Order: sequence, then C-alpha cells, then structure tokens
Amino acid sequence: MLVVAAGLLLAGCCRSNKVSISQDVNDIPILLSVKSTGTKAIIDEPDAKKKMIMGSFDANNQNTGGFGVHGYKKVNNQAPFHLFSNTRVYPDLVSKPANLEAVEPNTQWTYSPLRFWDLTASYQFLAYWPILPAYDANQSSAFSVSAPDYPATVDDEILTIHNVPNWQSVDGDEIDLLTAVEVGRFSPDFYTGIVPLHFKHMLSQLYIQAYYVGKNVESQGGVTIQTITMSEYTPQNGEPAPPGEAAKYQVLDDGKATFTVKYDGQTGSNPPLAASYQLQDIFTGKLVFKDELSEDPNYLNNFTPTKVGNWLMVPHTWYKQNMIIEFSIGATDKTSSPVAISLNTAAPGYSTLPGKTYVLTLVFDTTGGGFTVESVGVKEWNEYEIEREVYNW
Repeated sequence: MLVVAAGLLLAGCCRSNKVSISQDVNDIPILLSVKSTGTKAIIDEPDAKKKMIMGSFDANNQNTGGFGVHGYKKVNNQAPFHLFSNTRVYPDLVSKPANLEAVEPNTQWTYSPLRFWDLTASYQFLAYWPILPAYDANQSSAFSVSAPDYPATVDDEILTIHNVPNWQSVDGDEIDLLTAVEVGRFSPDFYTGIVPLHFKHMLSQLYIQAYYVGKNVESQGGVTIQTITMSEYTPQNGEPAPPGEAAKYQVLDDGKATFTVKYDGQTGSNPPLAASYQLQDIFTGKLVFKDELSEDPNYLNNFTPTKVGNWLMVPHTWYKQNMIIEFSIGATDKTSSPVAISLNTAAPGYSTLPGKTYVLTLVFDTTGGGFTVESVGVKEWNEYEIEREVYNW
C-alpha cells in the first residue's frame, strides 16, 4: 500500500545509476511534497499532517517512524530499476514537538541515501503510511510490505501490503493505512524538482451510534449493549440472490487481507470471507434516552445518539448483512432477532469504499424489546456530520 506524509521528502536517482553525467539536472535531489492526506482514524482529528509528524516518534520520543517509499526509474527500453526499496522517509527533526500546536506544518521530510534526478528517466513512486518491515517468508503472517526488485516492465511494479487486519477497533492502537502513487518525468511533470504526493485512505470505517425510546428505564439501569454480531444473510421468500457469492459474507473475525497498489494507482484487496463475525470491544455504557413526546424543539433538534464504537475495516462486499445484538433493558438480558442491514445498491458492487465512513444509527424500544435501524449514512472520513443519507428504514 501507499502512505501518508506531511511536508517535503527527498527522493531521486542514485548518482551511480545515471545514464550520463552530462544529462544530470545539476545534481538536484528529487523532492516529494505531500499535497493532500486523509485524516487519522479518529474522526475528529483536525490536522492529519501534524498528526503524522507526531506519529513518526516512538514511545521513547525517538524519530523511528515515518512512511515507506518504493520507487522505480526507467530509461528507454531498459528494465525498470528499483531505486527506492522500502526507504524510510521521516520528519527532519531532532526531537519530538511538545504537542500538535507546536508542530511546524512545513516541516521537511528526509531520507538516506540521497537520490538525484536523471533527465533521461521516467519514475514511479509508491508511498505508504506507516512504515512497515519488509516481507519475510519466515514470518509470512506479519504485517509487512514488499515490491519486486527486478520488475520486467512497469506493469510489474506492484507494491503489496501483507496481513492487514480485517477489523480494527478505533482505540488508539489502530493502524490507518494511506497510500500515494505518482508517475512522470523531470520534464514536463516535475520540472520544479518536486513530486507532489497525494495520499488517500486504503481502509473504510464503520461507526455505530444508538439511543432508545419508549419507557425511560434509567432508574432500572438503563439500556446497555453486550455484543453485536454480523452474519450472512440468506435471501428470503423468493428474493433474488445477491450479485456474486462473495456479496453474502462479512469478513473474517481473525482474518487478514492483502492489498496491492500498482504503478497506475489501481488498488486491490482479497479479504477472506466467513459466515459471521462478532465485533469486539463493544460499548458497555448506557444508551441515551430520547423522549419522543417532548415538545421542546431545541431538545429534539439537538438530540445526539450515544456512540457505541467505530472500527477500521478492509473494504469488502456488503450485501444484506444480518445484525444480532445481545443487550440489556435494566436487569433483563435480551437477544434481538436478526435485522438485515444493507448498503445502497448504488454502491459499486455492494462494496464499502476506501476513505468513507458508514454510520449506523440504531434505535432500541424498551416497550417492544428489540431494535431497528433508523438510518445508514455515508460521509467523508474527516467530517463529523453525515453529508448525505443512503437510505432510511
């Protein structure tokens, strides 16, 4: 995969790999600037670039992180040359800033050894965040990255990110993957010497919020949630089968996916599939009560459901997934009947999309004892309010 960065990076061609010294561009290093990024996994993170700079330092405040770059150069009919091989690019800072406010947004990024432009060559840059170790066949289940050292053609310049968790609870330990691809020559594409990297999210996000109506049971312990399970939906009563067998499944509980990113920016993943999946780290606090009989418009217009949880997920097909919830009304434990939840049919192939957040709003009824899905919304990663609604129930 490719990653996010913030600031300027230095990247280019080795002096030893130049075709002709007379064709060098005055030994100018290749500068890569991050022109756009997604936000970190936390929805309300206001400054992704500053967050990335801070995230490049480890628990001991050592500058050990950053993002990785695989880069190739090609001259005439020669095979591509692997110029950057999982090169670590990091902020050019000796010490970690005290806080986000102290981060200089124009902080430069650096790497070693330095590379330089070659007028005769074309370039492919594959970048990803955060930096990962190189793939090791002896540790094939590790979260890692690889790219071919000797690609025969540019079509073989494919970056692979191995063993990406299908589900990650957003709790501070999640890894938000970002990637960027840039292709071109010094002239006319990068005549300023700078390659602009445009980073994008590779994962999608699920956000669940809920409230309850009916009888106010706060004095009895309120309404709480124990588990939420997603499972395969079987078409009922003559319903047409979903378009493709894979569209009936949720991704595996303990499964991992492999992402590929090509020189042309095309991406792909192959998440393993299973019949059911139980979300982990479910919210165990109390849901908020909404008094639908209230005549106070300020209360009704500003009512906010309780956040249950949010997860980063590998993009996958999502036809009608059944949701079953174990919850409590006061001291009474209940298990809901399966409720089918679907994305809008306009979603490409019934798939969740990278960089999108899917918001499920659940309503529990203390008089009927079950729950319904009030709405399924989709929004951009870094927006708090839902921009447009997919559908209402």
